[in-house]
Amino acid sequence: MCFATNRSVDYRLKGNSGSGYAVLNYADLYSIYEDFDMKNAIALLVFVFAMPVLAAQDIFNILSQDTSIVVDVRTEDNNVWIKLAPANLSDELTLRISNKNQDFYRSWFTGETDLVSSGFRGDGAWSDRVETSANYIEYWHQGVMVLHLERK
Repeated sequence: MCFATNRSVDYRLKGNSGSGYAVLNYADLYSIYEDFDMKNAIALLVFVFAMPVLAAQDIFNILSQDTSIVVDVRTEDNNVWIKLAPANLSDELTLRISNKNQDFYRSWFTGETDLVSSGFRGDGAWSDRVETSANYIEYWHQGVMVLHLERK
């Protein structure tokens, strides 16, 4: 509970016994938190809200992209998101990963070298996400490579 009195502020904290209040004035509180000033509070808020932004972004180079099918690409850490053109949202994509450019394809968790992405996606959303540590990622659409990424 807080009571304002004559430009000073008393903070009244109810005691555990339920009888009476402990009174701390602003000077007492300042002495408790004298190391925590407004500058530190702002720095803490900036740090907390900036953490997601500080994740490694744009860690892939786009070697080739068919922008009529793959409209946008976003990368963060080992995650890659793509945004498909509205006309292709119901189409399936095939993904291949490798450590060498278009060679020695790695197996996915399914044991296969091709991962087929389902064809049901929302409109205007980041439609597909993949998490991999591979150096190269290939996206294929109807037998044609539409996106080729290389880790920086």
